[in-house]
Amino acid sequence: MKKTFLFALILSLSVFLFGCINNGTEAQGEEGEPEETAQQNAEEELLLLGDDLSFGLTYQDVKEQFPGMGPLHPEGDLESLGESGLREAVVEIEVLGHRAELEFNFDQNMLYSFYFVISTEDEDTAGELYKYLQDFYTERLGAFEEEEQEEGGFSSVSSYWQTELFQLSLGRQKNWDGKHFIGWGWSSPAEK
Repeated sequence: MKKTFLFALILSLSVFLFGCINNGTEAQGEEGEPEETAQQNAEEELLLLGDDLSFGLTYQDVKEQFPGMGPLHPEGDLESLGESGLREAVVEIEVLGHRAELEFNFDQNMLYSFYFVISTEDEDTAGELYKYLQDFYTERLGAFEEEEQEEGGFSSVSSYWQTELFQLSLGRQKNWDGKHFIGWGWSSPAEK
């Protein structure tokens, strides 16, 4: 239960910390494959990363799959978490036409969660991304639970899917400064 709560907390805090911009680059097709199809396949692979990346991998295992990933540092840059074995590493990546940060969280050097964060100043873009992702995962995982929160210029809406293998969380937040964040990711299932 501690890890599930910690993942939700980290996901919520991280959307405040990360900002990205849309760089508009296009994927290149491979071996005669139409460019658009290659880009769609690459996008779907990233959106289904939770199907392919196993919890319990080490930092080195994940770094082999994402060579651009940065070094490990204490989770949330909090030394107390680092001292207890909670560490994170980040790689910048393009997904859904936007720059995003993909963060990997480790407990005692074992992967227990990973998620994407995209930021935008455009409310419509944030809404469209959230709706697209919600529909995408609902089609694959079925019904979800949703909760909303609003306080002091800050608002958020979150959707959760629970399977035997993982929990997928999707969140959209608007900060007091008008910045919008969309974050989604996987955590190991709640401890029983």
